Amino acid sequence: MARFRYQAIDAGGRVVHGNVLASDQEQARESLRVQGLRPFKLKNRSGSASAAFPALRRLTLSKVHIDSALRDISTVLGAGGTLPEAIRAASAQQSRASVRDLFDRIRTDIDRGCSLADSMAREPELFSPVCIGLVRAGEQSGSLAESLAEFASMSERWSKLRGKLVGAFIYPCIVAATGIGVTVFLSISVLPSIADLLADTGRELPLVTRIVLGTTGFVAAWWWLCLAAAGIGGMVITQLIRRDSVRNRADAMLLRIPALGNLLMTQEVVRASAVVCGLLRGGLVLTDALDMAADTAVMRPVKGTLRESSQLIRSGQNAASVFETSALPAVVSQVFAVGQRSGQLESMLERLASEYDLKLDRALQRVMTLAEPILILILALLVGTVAMAVLLPILEAGDVL
Repeated sequence: MARFRYQAIDAGGRVVHGNVLASDQEQARESLRVQGLRPFKLKNRSGSASAAFPALRRLTLSKVHIDSALRDISTVLGAGGTLPEAIRAASAQQSRASVRDLFDRIRTDIDRGCSLADSMAREPELFSPVCIGLVRAGEQSGSLAESLAEFASMSERWSKLRGKLVGAFIYPCIVAATGIGVTVFLSISVLPSIADLLADTGRELPLVTRIVLGTTGFVAAWWWLCLAAAGIGGMVITQLIRRDSVRNRADAMLLRIPALGNLLMTQEVVRASAVVCGLLRGGLVLTDALDMAADTAVMRPVKGTLRESSQLIRSGQNAASVFETSALPAVVSQVFAVGQRSGQLESMLERLASEYDLKLDRALQRVMTLAEPILILILALLVGTVAMAVLLPILEAGDVL
């Protein structure tokens, strides 16, 4: 089957465009006529760069644009439109051709009798298990518009969470890059020139100068070996991290670090609470919601806790008692206990996510307060060492010392 990009005129006289799967152009035209469309432009896109290189196509797809399209679909469905109409309207609103192509393919699948969740499942690199599960539950319960709106809200919360974490580390990264740049400049450009000038005096260079020069000379002469060692080291570390036993121990150690561990755990609670709350509102049962929340968790102890809790609840245990002995904070167990008694578990989880969102801001501030002076001290020692290596030979040559 080939994929054809078309432009056609619909029954209302409007120009529409999209994709259709067919064995040849004639079959594609016939398929469009069955849909009530009169094609006037048809082009085979199966041999395009985006079709030949799926990874290249994914680079042009923005999650923000996909989430925006899903919210548009929810809006049209809520206004009484059909699913194909909603997808066509959402696709037409997108500025990126790659996003339009994605939803045109989904609409083609739906026209061929496929469900929205099954069509999304064919694009696992673009739609998460949480999204697919929420859509499937919405289709089964007849509340697809609400499910899509709920997922869009969840995605916005995740985007804000990622933005906070990225924004918090921008300043330390800039300071580190500046310090490393100054150090490299002094070591490569300034220090060798001064050493050559002072070599004629017959004086022995200071120890710190010889160490810096030796290090710089080794890196300059054996840079390919350094790059190879760094690459091999990176591959070894990557392979080790992929092992569950190593990753579990590493994540457990990170969670035990006072300030950083609190930050990571707070982030996990915010994410898990938002996911479980959204999935419960979308019609999923608690055990399935916990399984999907485990898929979104980053830290392995939290991931394992959520999966184990789901299994224990399936075996008949109470959710509140399950979380009492888990790796999650004690407040999670209390929220489940109160939420189940009052029948308002979704609202309690939403409140928990909001409160821990504020706690995350405070944790980020504490981590940055501790990290900034430590980073500045390390960079001061690094730059100061190189500066001493530059200045000491000059001072000794001038008999200042």
